[in-house]
Amino acid sequence: MFIEAAEDSGILVSIGHWLMLEACRQLREWEATHYTGKTLNIMVNLSARQFTDARLVSDIQDVLYETGLDPSRLQLEMTESVAAADPKHTVTLLSHFKHLGIGVVLDDFGIGASSLRGLWQFPVEALKIERSLVRDMQTDRASSDIVETILMLARKLGLKVIGEGIETPRQAERLREMGCEYGQGYYFSQPLDGLAAQRFLRLQVAPMRATTVVK
Repeated sequence: MFIEAAEDSGILVSIGHWLMLEACRQLREWEATHYTGKTLNIMVNLSARQFTDARLVSDIQDVLYETGLDPSRLQLEMTESVAAADPKHTVTLLSHFKHLGIGVVLDDFGIGASSLRGLWQFPVEALKIERSLVRDMQTDRASSDIVETILMLARKLGLKVIGEGIETPRQAERLREMGCEYGQGYYFSQPLDGLAAQRFLRLQVAPMRATTVVK
């Protein structure tokens, strides 16, 4: 309800900009405290309204300049349906991101409308398997086959794959068996605030790498 109201009122773009700024600031803070010896990237969702905003690229440049964050540490998420809505605009915008050194993740992949040719054209670094496919892959053969196909396709295209919505050890195990290296979901952790996330990062040791996402 809040998201719909924010979008209708036109403030969703401003909220998205603030979230991106705070996410980048938080990552810089974690870096300063040397929470681990490992490099951490942060993933931030882009709304459909942000994606069509003419100031998006310049706003992101401002955030990177203000926070001093290495662009390679920031990854932007957009849904497959948003990417497919205007392929020409998507290719242009993603090319700008790539030029800046920012990674892009295609979210909710597997149930959207992007064509294979469109996927080949989009300069993305990773695909995030839609959570319903992960949820159903143990009981539904079609979902399992789709997940395996996504993983094979990603390997052909040199893309990373993230399993979304992992809630059980068996789901994580099955994705690892299929060759999925990254995962996200309640199996790893419930949503955490900044301080709790910092403690989690210090303690976390998992065979499948968890991803940090700002929704």
